[in-house]
Amino acid sequence: MMLSRAKIDSYIMDNSFDINLRWIKIGMCYLPAIACSICIIYTALFDSSLVYAAAMADCEVSSSVPTVSVSIGPWEPQRLIWVAVMLIHTPMRLLITMLYPTIWPQGKLRNFLSIVLFGETLGTVLVTIFHVQSIAGEAIHALCFTFWAFASGGVMLVTVALHRVNGKEVISPFSDFIQYLSKVGSKAFVFSIYLIFSLICAAAHPISTKLCYHWVYALFCLCEYALMATTTTFWILSSHEEMLPTVKQPITCIPDEKR
Repeated sequence: MMLSRAKIDSYIMDNSFDINLRWIKIGMCYLPAIACSICIIYTALFDSSLVYAAAMADCEVSSSVPTVSVSIGPWEPQRLIWVAVMLIHTPMRLLITMLYPTIWPQGKLRNFLSIVLFGETLGTVLVTIFHVQSIAGEAIHALCFTFWAFASGGVMLVTVALHRVNGKEVISPFSDFIQYLSKVGSKAFVFSIYLIFSLICAAAHPISTKLCYHWVYALFCLCEYALMATTTTFWILSSHEEMLPTVKQPITCIPDEKR
């Protein structure tokens, strides 16, 4: 006996569990931020010799500020902390990559959001696998980090664009306009800051290594930290949106005899 579409949908909803995207997104953005901070602090305090060896290796004067890449490199216990967090973080990010675009209306921007979200996830995995001391070399690690940075910026840009296209366009009542401005304006501001720090990083690293300016290298490291912070801030802002739904995920299929 064939069941109607309404009965099938009802059966699926009755045999489903709730996935709250808000809490998954909060866990997704806080875990790597905390792990990265721990690795940076530990490296700066207890592994300063690694920093001197890796920073500006061709220069007479090195820098005492660790980069993110050195901090999450192959050395222990930083590597153990970072990989352990990535094992928890990656499934969360993949879930968000699949489900987050579904809260937006169908269209080219939504499709592009799916692409850049997947790119950001892939970039995070590649940076972890091809670390700064991996067999692939430092150049491949830098390429993976650049890929992640472009994808993260793409996620921010497309999200802001989706807010502008699908947000409130009427400015009255005044409270609605303030609410709309707080959502779009805060994300646009964070993206602008992210873009500025990205450009500084792109210019500071070659200048510091070629001209041996240790203060420029320190600026590059600080801007790297800022990139991590702005990415986390953007996802935190996104996780507190009232539009985020609770997704129904089926845990069972319709029995054969009821199809």
